[in-house]
Amino acid sequence: MRSVLATSLALALAAASVIACSSTTTVVPSGQSEDGGAGTGETDDAGSSEPAGPMTLTSTAFDDGDELPPVHSCQGEGGKREVSPPLSWTPGPEGTLSYAIVFIDATTNFLHSAIYDIPADVTSLPEGLSAKHELSKPAGAKQSLSYKGTPGYAGPCPQTAHEYEFVLYALKVASLDGLSADSKVADAEKAIKKQDIESTKLTLKFTPK
Repeated sequence: MRSVLATSLALALAAASVIACSSTTTVVPSGQSEDGGAGTGETDDAGSSEPAGPMTLTSTAFDDGDELPPVHSCQGEGGKREVSPPLSWTPGPEGTLSYAIVFIDATTNFLHSAIYDIPADVTSLPEGLSAKHELSKPAGAKQSLSYKGTPGYAGPCPQTAHEYEFVLYALKVASLDGLSADSKVADAEKAIKKQDIESTKLTLKFTPK
C-alpha cells in the first residue's frame, strides 16, 4: 500500500513540474523577436525623440509683423541711444557651431548691423547690448561696424514707413575668419552667408513719429 502511495506521489510531482516548465514566460526586449531579430509588432517609443522642428526667431518686445517699439529705433532714449531688442531662438540644425544675426531694412535692402560668433549653446540675446566690437554677454560674440560706422546695433531711422528683418543664421563654424573690429556690416554678412547652414527671419515694421 505504501509503495503504491509513494509511486502516485512521485507521478503527481513529475506532472506538476512539466506543467510549470511549459508555462514559463520568456521576456523579449521591446522591438525584438524571440530569436533575437527585429520584431514586427509594436515597440516602446518612450525613448525615441521627434525630429527637431525648423529654427525660429522671436522677441518678447514684439511679434512677427508688428510695429517696432520706438526705443529700438534712432528715437530710442530720446535719440541718445538705440537699444537693441531682446531676441531668442530655437536651436539650429545638427552641425551648428555658432549663430549670427543681421539687421536689414527690407524695403531698401540696406544693411544696418550684424552680430556674429554667438556660441552654439546660446539661444538668446538680452535687450540693450553694449555698443562695442567684442561682447562679454554673450561671451565671445562680436559686432561689426554698423552703417553709422560704430560697432553694435543700429536701429531704424527712416523718413517714411519701412519694413525690417532680423535674419538669424546657423553657421557651421564656431568663429568667422577674416573679420576684425574694423569690419563693416557688409563684410560680416558676406562671411556669414559663406558658412550658413540654415536661416530664419523675424519681420517687423517701423513708422517714424
